[in-house]
Amino acid sequence: MSFRNMFKSMIDQNATLPKVQKMQYLISALKGEAREVINFLEASEENYIEAWEMLLMRYDDPVLIIQKHIRALFELPAMVMESHSALQLLEIISLLKKSD
Repeated sequence: MSFRNMFKSMIDQNATLPKVQKMQYLISALKGEAREVINFLEASEENYIEAWEMLLMRYDDPVLIIQKHIRALFELPAMVMESHSALQLLEIISLLKKSD
């Protein structure tokens, strides 16, 4: 969601950029599985809208997002002792899991 919001505000809603250039920015910004979703599309003005819609259909599913957040909460280790340092450790673990 943060990628979507940032990309929309910086690229998609920029009226001075032609759609073919927006498509080029989108292709260069994606990696991994998200890049594979639109990999077969040629960088063209017509394909920009199609690519964006394909990505939204794949990743903008509120139910899936909620499920991932709930799963992440249940995967956090139990705190043995309630303290400031234990909360910091949970934060570090959470950040490390995000980077995976």
